Amino acid sequence: MMMPDVKARVDRFLDELDRVWPAGYAAVLFGSAARGQHIAGWSDINILLVLSAISPEVLRAAGPAFRRWREDAGGPPLLFTEAEWGRSADAYPLELAEMNSCYEVLRGIDPLLGQVVRPQDLRAAVERELRGKLMRLRQAWAVAGDDLAQMSELLRRSAGSIMLLCRGLVLLVGEAVPAEPAALVAAAARIAGFPDGAVATVVTNRGDGAWRCTAAQWQDYLASVESMARFVDHYQHGEWA
Repeated sequence: MMMPDVKARVDRFLDELDRVWPAGYAAVLFGSAARGQHIAGWSDINILLVLSAISPEVLRAAGPAFRRWREDAGGPPLLFTEAEWGRSADAYPLELAEMNSCYEVLRGIDPLLGQVVRPQDLRAAVERELRGKLMRLRQAWAVAGDDLAQMSELLRRSAGSIMLLCRGLVLLVGEAVPAEPAALVAAAARIAGFPDGAVATVVTNRGDGAWRCTAAQWQDYLASVESMARFVDHYQHGEWA
């Protein structure tokens, strides 16, 4: 359920869209705001918008609402035509699997109905994202050196994508996704075989700008991502029922 502050911002945005898109649209809330885990000043509010057609006029009409939303909520909403969205399961399998784990339809007909994520597409997407995250964390460590303040900020900013990848890992093996962040990390750690302490610490402190990691925590965090990437790399399609 949406927190009151999140609901106020979402309602204001969609009320504006209702006025400039009278033909209607589908709107879906997903991510931390849909889970009731939004952290003010840190989390984005994630919304999917699906329209029958998207013309320059449609975009121009929504411009003021989108600009206010960027100030209110962080990232812009995802925007698809119905035809594009209907063919997106193979292009965005991780995002679709994430949405399906917890979402709320705010306008129109549920656009997730009938969307089926193929296991092989999900595995490929989770591996690709994990390998990309691993590379960027290694680069960041090389740049940050012994600057613990910089390292801590990098870890905090990575927590959202790591939680998304933990959910992808849990979904990959066919388990229910735990709602609480600490339980989610514990499930991913059990599946991929790594100690959950470092990742759990970062996730728990993701909204705290004063938190500082240790060099050992950074090293363990990196090793945890390596373990997840290795597990997914060796996971076989035939392991699905």
